[in-house]
Amino acid sequence: QFFPNHPLAYRVVLKCAESESRQVGLPDRDASHAKRAESRLKALLQQYPNSILKVEADERLRQVQDNLGLHNLLIANYYYATAIDQKKGGLKGAQSRFREIMDKYPNFCFMDEALYKIAVTYVVEEETDQAARYFQRIVSDFPNSEWVEKSKEQLGLIGATIPSVNPDRANVTPCAEPSFFENFKNQ
Repeated sequence: QFFPNHPLAYRVVLKCAESESRQVGLPDRDASHAKRAESRLKALLQQYPNSILKVEADERLRQVQDNLGLHNLLIANYYYATAIDQKKGGLKGAQSRFREIMDKYPNFCFMDEALYKIAVTYVVEEETDQAARYFQRIVSDFPNSEWVEKSKEQLGLIGATIPSVNPDRANVTPCAEPSFFENFKNQ
């Protein structure tokens, strides 16, 4: 803060971000440390774009953002289950959380699930144009996802076209769910 032009300043910023990252818990817990780590890592990448630690900072930012995205996904899934399964309110809450994931975390590991579930909420609201857009994105951008077949089925029911697979995304593999031991280690 007092010596931003010092040759080691970027390392200090990374260490501050790492100290916040170490305090990040599981995605179903308080996300304040993850948010602080994210802001520090973004500041590092913005203030020192040519740093030799850029690759490491990018990887840590991706991990922190996946944690924050998963935090939002868990909340969105609660609203989704309330609205879809229990036929109670919560549709708009789910949609806003899914949209937040899409806006803030474009490289989120479980983006295909968020896209599918927001599309289903639009089907429930009978906004088929919006729903079709999200289903089509799953088919084209996440060809190896577990949600592709269901999306194609929904597109058929809606009467929308099924897009071809984006060649740049043809080899994207779905993320694995964190195991018990991985969660235990993180906690």
